[in-house]
Amino acid sequence: MAEVHRELETTYAVDGDAVLPDLVGALPRGHTVTVATHRLRATYVDTADLRLARAGLTLRRRTGGTDAGWHLKVPEAPNTRSELRLPLGRAADRVPRELERLVRGRTRGVPLVPVARITTRRTVHRVADADGTVLVEVADDRVEGARLAGDASDAGVRPDATTQWREVEVEVVDGGPADLAAVDTLLTAAGLRAVPDASKLRRVLDVAVDDAGPTPPRTFRRSATSGEVVLAHVRAQVETMAAQDLPVRLGSPGSVHAMRVATRRLRSALTSFGPLFLDDAVAPLRADLRELARALGAARDAEVLAERITADLADDRRGWAAGAPTATDSGDAGADGGTGAGAAADRGSSTGVEPLGDAPGDGARGPDAGPVEAQRWVTAALDAEWRDARARALAELDGDRYAALLVALDAFLAAPPLRHRGSRRARTVLPRLVERTWQKAEAAVRRAEAVGARDAAGTGDAGRPADAAGRADAAGRGEAAGREAAASGDARDVLLHEARKAAKRSRYAAEAVDGALGGGAHAYAAAMEALQESLGAHHDTVESRRRLHELAALAPSTGTAFALGRLHAHEEVRAAEALSAFRSAWQRARKPALRRWLR
Repeated sequence: MAEVHRELETTYAVDGDAVLPDLVGALPRGHTVTVATHRLRATYVDTADLRLARAGLTLRRRTGGTDAGWHLKVPEAPNTRSELRLPLGRAADRVPRELERLVRGRTRGVPLVPVARITTRRTVHRVADADGTVLVEVADDRVEGARLAGDASDAGVRPDATTQWREVEVEVVDGGPADLAAVDTLLTAAGLRAVPDASKLRRVLDVAVDDAGPTPPRTFRRSATSGEVVLAHVRAQVETMAAQDLPVRLGSPGSVHAMRVATRRLRSALTSFGPLFLDDAVAPLRADLRELARALGAARDAEVLAERITADLADDRRGWAAGAPTATDSGDAGADGGTGAGAAADRGSSTGVEPLGDAPGDGARGPDAGPVEAQRWVTAALDAEWRDARARALAELDGDRYAALLVALDAFLAAPPLRHRGSRRARTVLPRLVERTWQKAEAAVRRAEAVGARDAAGTGDAGRPADAAGRADAAGRGEAAGREAAASGDARDVLLHEARKAAKRSRYAAEAVDGALGGGAHAYAAAMEALQESLGAHHDTVESRRRLHELAALAPSTGTAFALGRLHAHEEVRAAEALSAFRSAWQRARKPALRRWLR
């Protein structure tokens, strides 16, 4: 497992004969400065066409200094990056498999070759406080770099090109941003110039980071073809997938969600605008994207569900502690046949099930012991599910199917398999294709509404039977009606979920063509997003209730089950609120004025 080291540093350009100022006085806490000299030799590897360097990544094997080994540098924010480190190993020319796997989303499996060799004579000034804690390191580097033949054939450069320069790197060790800022003030006053996002490798290779980014053009010329518009959108999603591959592998917050959304947008585009392309070209891509989205979706859903339920348990625990019924009140409710905590405890004591009380090891019992135990137990259970889902997602990224998908997507973009329709003007072709997505979304909502209306019509008071036989008969009918209602409710939930997916596809289609078709597409996409989000909120309650029911059945105690039951009731309220929001969003989305741009 690679060691992860996070760097907060600034690089400065400095003249060859410049003298650094006194560093002790730069920091309010600065007390001593120690100086050490190192000779560093690094060989950088990349694909022949420098895919890593163009993505802002550097992969090297370095000897000398205090951190010799293999290093993969990953940018995170201005002046901030992560460095993944592995030992040197025996094979100097063999990239460790772990690092090779991490950059797979960028390399697409293309061999890594030496592209540069950099030698650095480094003088390190370590500024420490009175306790000996090192706050910052100021590295005065004299650098010599040479391009190697590995990149010459494709990059069109001389393999023996060399360059020399001097630079200063200031890195926070156990200090903070304020210490970095203080040193910056001192060095800037001395004439040094900060160099944003500096990279020794990119300076040697004379290559810039490809900062075109995954965003398609905001606007297209009026004569733009449908193929140009859709392919720009497809290219942006492929780039986002590639950009999120490494963050997903490293567990960066939000990365699974971002990659999942890009995957879904890409698959949706190939479906909605499929008529622009040859069928045999897009069908395999859609199939593989579906599998990737499923793997990422399982990890993301497990993450979201865990956050939702554990947060609700924490809120419930605070509310329970603040306003929980007393043991006497709960006991009275149980004696009257109620369903409060006391009733649950009474049932537990008579059946051998652990009553509502404190979690193991809590010591004293208290009114919030059920939520305490529930929070601990559920957190452990859901965390295990998330780890399992994440492992499956990473296995998908490491698999042959994903590797082949990346190569196939590159080939698709390099030689788009367009039909004749793809060469026609976007304003003529694309509105009709977006309209089809609307028609499917509308039909999906209508089906869900029909089931909801049937459910509403079927609810009523059949009266109260007077005799025992009548009560028994009513009970039988009630159980059957309950099963039927549950089945009907499940069917409605499924149809609402299908409506959500259809609304999302229509939203994605409109957003894909927004730059070519103007404000009408933007307004329509916003309305479909509101519809999708309301249905998504409802689906979240469906999934939460399903999982809460499963967890309650496995709960280690009655107290835990009761706490989960409280959350289930809360989710029912949320479901009703989401349905109300859906109806309002649907009334807005169905207005004909929103679709005038499709005509």
